[in-house]
Amino acid sequence: MKLFVLIILYLISNINCIRLEITDITFDGIYLSPPQHNKNPITLSGESCTFYLIFLVVDIDGQINSGDEITLSTPFQEGSFTPMLSNKTAMISQYEVTTSIHPITTTVQVVASAISFNKTTQVVLNCYENDINKTTFNVLKNSINFSPIFQFPALIKLEGTFYNSIYSLSTFTVSYGYNCFLVLTPQTDIMDSFNISLQFLDSNVKNVTIPPLYQYNVNNDIVFIKYPNQSEFNEMGRGYTPLYTISSSGEMPIYKTNSMSSVNPRAIYGSPHNYTFLGSVAEGDSNSGLNITTLNGNIFEQITSNFKTNINSIPLYKLPSIFNSFNFGNVSSSSQMFTAYFNSVVKYDFSPLIYSIKEYTLKLPWPFGFQSGNNLGNSIIVSFPFSNFSTIPNDRFMVSSIGISRTIAYFPVNLVNLNNNIDIKSIEIIYLYDFNLLVKVKINSNVSYDYQEFSFIEILGEKFGYENCVSDEEQNPSFEFVVNAWEQFNYITIGDLSGYRKTFEMGSFFDINPPRRLMQPLIMMENDIFSIQNITFLYNNLNVIDQNVSNIMTFNYSDVLDTKKPFALYILDEASGNLNYLDQKSLFFSKWNSGKRMFEIEFFIKANIREGAVPWMLLTGNKFAGLIHSFLPNSSQLFIKKTKFDAYGPIFTSINKNISSSAGSNLIVDWEFHIRDEGNGFERGYIEIRGEFDSSLYTFTFTKSNLKQGDIYNGVYIYSQPISFDKRCNIQNYTITNVELYDRFGNLAKFKTMSEDREADPTKNPFILFGDDPNINRYQIDCIQTLDANPPNLISFTFENKIETSQLLSFTFSADCPESGIKLNQYPIVYASTKQLKTIQCISTIKNYNGTYALYSCDMKIPPGFAYKNDLFFSVYGFINNGGYYSGFSTDYLKSNSFPYFISNIPIYRKLLISNTSTITNKGGDLWIIGKEFDSNNWVYVEYRDGKPNDSLFPNEIHSSAMLIQNIKPTNLHFLIQIRHITNGTISSNYYQVEPLNFIYPTDSSSGSSSSNSSSSNSLPSSESSESSESSDVNPTSLPTNSPQKCKGNPICGGSNGICSLTGCVCHSPWVGDDCLSKVIIVPQPSINTSQPSTEIPIIDENDSESILFRSLISIISLRELDFNEKQVNQFIFDKWIYSPLNETTNQYFTNITIQPSASNNYKGGTTSITVILQWFNNQTNITFANEQLQMKPSSIKYTIQISEYNFSNRLNKLQLVMSASLTSLKGNDNICSFHKFGETNGDDSEYIKIQVNDHSLYGRFIKRAIIDSKIRSISNVQLNSSLGISSSSSSSLSQQIYIGIDIPMYNNYVLIDPDFSLLIDSKPASSDDNNSICSSSKSKLSKTQLAGIIIGSVVFGSIVIIAITYHILKKRKDAEMVNKMQNKLKKINE
Repeated sequence: MKLFVLIILYLISNINCIRLEITDITFDGIYLSPPQHNKNPITLSGESCTFYLIFLVVDIDGQINSGDEITLSTPFQEGSFTPMLSNKTAMISQYEVTTSIHPITTTVQVVASAISFNKTTQVVLNCYENDINKTTFNVLKNSINFSPIFQFPALIKLEGTFYNSIYSLSTFTVSYGYNCFLVLTPQTDIMDSFNISLQFLDSNVKNVTIPPLYQYNVNNDIVFIKYPNQSEFNEMGRGYTPLYTISSSGEMPIYKTNSMSSVNPRAIYGSPHNYTFLGSVAEGDSNSGLNITTLNGNIFEQITSNFKTNINSIPLYKLPSIFNSFNFGNVSSSSQMFTAYFNSVVKYDFSPLIYSIKEYTLKLPWPFGFQSGNNLGNSIIVSFPFSNFSTIPNDRFMVSSIGISRTIAYFPVNLVNLNNNIDIKSIEIIYLYDFNLLVKVKINSNVSYDYQEFSFIEILGEKFGYENCVSDEEQNPSFEFVVNAWEQFNYITIGDLSGYRKTFEMGSFFDINPPRRLMQPLIMMENDIFSIQNITFLYNNLNVIDQNVSNIMTFNYSDVLDTKKPFALYILDEASGNLNYLDQKSLFFSKWNSGKRMFEIEFFIKANIREGAVPWMLLTGNKFAGLIHSFLPNSSQLFIKKTKFDAYGPIFTSINKNISSSAGSNLIVDWEFHIRDEGNGFERGYIEIRGEFDSSLYTFTFTKSNLKQGDIYNGVYIYSQPISFDKRCNIQNYTITNVELYDRFGNLAKFKTMSEDREADPTKNPFILFGDDPNINRYQIDCIQTLDANPPNLISFTFENKIETSQLLSFTFSADCPESGIKLNQYPIVYASTKQLKTIQCISTIKNYNGTYALYSCDMKIPPGFAYKNDLFFSVYGFINNGGYYSGFSTDYLKSNSFPYFISNIPIYRKLLISNTSTITNKGGDLWIIGKEFDSNNWVYVEYRDGKPNDSLFPNEIHSSAMLIQNIKPTNLHFLIQIRHITNGTISSNYYQVEPLNFIYPTDSSSGSSSSNSSSSNSLPSSESSESSESSDVNPTSLPTNSPQKCKGNPICGGSNGICSLTGCVCHSPWVGDDCLSKVIIVPQPSINTSQPSTEIPIIDENDSESILFRSLISIISLRELDFNEKQVNQFIFDKWIYSPLNETTNQYFTNITIQPSASNNYKGGTTSITVILQWFNNQTNITFANEQLQMKPSSIKYTIQISEYNFSNRLNKLQLVMSASLTSLKGNDNICSFHKFGETNGDDSEYIKIQVNDHSLYGRFIKRAIIDSKIRSISNVQLNSSLGISSSSSSSLSQQIYIGIDIPMYNNYVLIDPDFSLLIDSKPASSDDNNSICSSSKSKLSKTQLAGIIIGSVVFGSIVIIAITYHILKKRKDAEMVNKMQNKLKKINE
């Protein structure tokens, strides 16, 4: 009664009492009590520090209605709180406070309040002065002799005790990574060293001496040539401005311009004392004085003075300011359609148009939107689906072109409130490979209205939709995105159809219990570039004449915490890379070499690059702040010694155009292209030709194999352009609008008539010789003039929905043009658009054509998830007649003319798909596969092209959109991969071709390169100088190894069959065994058992093919769960298997076991899948399993067994897979013996069983390691005959059977094991002298001593059994008495 009263009083006293808990979760503090935060001012002379602290406040008892009811304050300290996230019982708030530098610490009291309850905590803030006496400045000179990438004289590395990054040194420095600063030159062309003053607190100053960038240099005999040599210049293409070349006798010339628009000229070919540089005059320098100077001696001299060219730029295409009409109407319950229309009378220039609504954007070139007319005057009509609901009063639709031209319309909407029902539930960012991240997002989309439906997730400026959905959940779907982290990944935004957006910036919280925030993977955080040390190259002083050269960079990174840390080498010579954007072809990524304990990067140096130091940067996750080679010493440079420098792509020397004389009644134009590349030679090209009046398109793709005259260095290539089948046409210019010409080593010459700013590079113009002929790329055709202002009419338009079977929409449509006819070889395009303006297209093919009529078809592949919960609107554009007019048909037109115009209710077509992979070298190893619908039941089939046996690989890491496989075999040829399903042999992905990067290393000194690790030798090391970069998941010393064995046999090791080593016999093929007295038998591949993974291998009588001498049988029996006392807890007998063939030598079997919920497993049942792959080897083959090289003998069979997740009854338990092997003689013999033995192998750290009957054996190898949860772990193998209660009577002199248990420790996800078996013939038959032998009666005569031993042993064993039984009975009685006593005590306590 007294206890009851106390409980009541306690409950009454705690009614309406709130218990708050406040925690500092800033994460940058020192974990003391109270938490302590240390900072420095962000400038050297700073007098204060600003702290940003984050606090979590939780109502432990859940008394309040919302976390917003909690307030935070600091009664004795200034500062402000900004709420970041809250839920019903908690809130997270950021506290910003600025403190002055103090000799003592600042203690801040933080008070959390809710209703009438307060909770106080304390934090300690330390603002430390930037001490001039404890700060040093490491000045690294930028050597002009190393072809510097940046024109900065030095880089300053700030060193000292700093708790955060310093952002500013002085007005003459620019922040460059963590506490690093590039130094600006205070004067132009300065040749002397200079000082910069660094201001600290209390007027303390540190003067730092900066060495000059430029040094004494001689450059004479300068020849300057303008292209063209005239003062007036008419552009052929937008941004392709006048060019000039400079040649001289300087060894390493340096040139500069005074322009802010034009870049300094770059070297394009030549050699020291004979280089040619190429530069361009930018549009911004039109008609202004351009001065070019060169360093000669110790001053910069002028080459040109007031060099002027008037540039007549191509005018930009301008749109009208308003639409002619704009209308919208309902299409379905969830979509409306709007149609915009305007006329243009300005000449169209083939540039793309940009369409925008809400936050969605679509950029497409002609023919999309062009409804009628020609390029001198046309009508543009576009229709799009949209949601007529918005969180703002008016939505905006806009069309724009390159430049500032735009047309805008505003339209009314149904105004709705902000949608609080769509949110992000979880975000996970996982580093995959080569700076690629996997972003996993789970959203809450429990919405009430269609306009609140999820629309997109935006990452790095790209909007993703249901195409990236990886779950079947309707209200809380999950998404995965593979993104490249080179860009600044600062936020994730989610949006709905009404325009509501919610953004999570990097560092913000998305969950409160527990606190979780959006963070970059630690491996990708900003790094100190000067922690990179000891940079060397495998080869140096390279010979790159007409050959790409493979090489390896090796370096240390101090304080390596994660060997997967990514680094990238960016090659930046004149022919590679670009500082304005990342050129992926010039990026090479690091791997950890566990043997050297260093990072390595394999890379290529392109053929015929410039002599001297190779420019490069080493990037560590921040593409704007890498380690620059020219700030490093000579020992870290990579030099080119021999070359035939050529950094310019192929160029046109002549273009001839003629009407083909062999065309007959057809009208065909022959374009004759004369192409020169005297250095590297021409490789391939692509040319687009367009009709200036009707936009008709012709493409010419060609290679050096299309050469008509000459050679690859100076050759002629011909393209025949079909215009008309009856010589009727519209007289117009046909213009080359796009050119790409590549030489043999990848140098590109490129031209476009209409380029966006970054695309146009006039110094790569293949028309360099024709600056004075703006019509070189045009040809006006002479034909029977035909003008027909009536463009083709759409007669039919249908589609067939094949999405659920083949992911296709198949379109068929037709058009006619009775007057001038439909133009030959022009192919209209069908477009399909969503509410997010996402648009896919299919280019048609012509099925039937008679001049005035054409029947078209095309298959549009719908990406999985595309247009899910959306409407897909169709349109078709790009019909052209022979009279110079085109036509197209918008969604609104299709609807108005009763053609099918949209489709709804598109399902998510879920299909196993490979879309991409990581790069892999010819060494093989790890491969990341990117795609869709991956799961734990997948395995990967690898098909090699170089004769190597194909592989069946299980993923080491798997996500829905990415999986990692390991142990790809080394190969120089491409190979195919396909993902297959363990449980269903009919499910498989597409085949995907993987092209390895072939790093071929020289094996002699012919190339003239030398190892950078050798200071005296100029000869080449062999390719074996490069150590393997593969690494295992565990320390090899933690895996089991076999102890050395004695050499056995008579003679020892079989005489000439093997040799005796310190670890035992090493056998010569085909001899095997611990005594080298057994030989592998070659037998035919056995028949396939389709009901279970058992293998019966017969041995046929050589003299009688119908007679079987021996039969061997290998079976998988059961799976047992054992406790730590080896007692069986569960047993699962395998009886039903699903069979599926994989190829001629490989078969797959699958079964499930069900664990019933019970008290022993805490009522956690489950299903475990067992997959067995049997692979037969006809030939001797080397394989790798768990980082161990194994040799498969001919006529052997390998069992690859995968067991999925298993719910253990106890974490101390283990699994045991039971296998059986037997060998039987089918020819009876009175003088025959059999035996079996179990032991350790010699050479591959495995265990073996050998079953011998007479002179034949079955040999099984059991590896003492497995892949468990993606890690390599040790396992054990035990012989089970006695523990399973199997008597020796089950074997005889004619037959032996052995049971083996493979013990598997407790695991979480999966386990993979890999035993194998083969047949042997023995040099001597089994006999009674062998241990455990059983012989026929004529051979089995026991001596009296043997009989006495058996009798004594039986008596002793019987006595032991009696004693054990007696002990068990007595112990059971004692245990029962103890239990009764404990139960009585518990009853008294409860009373």
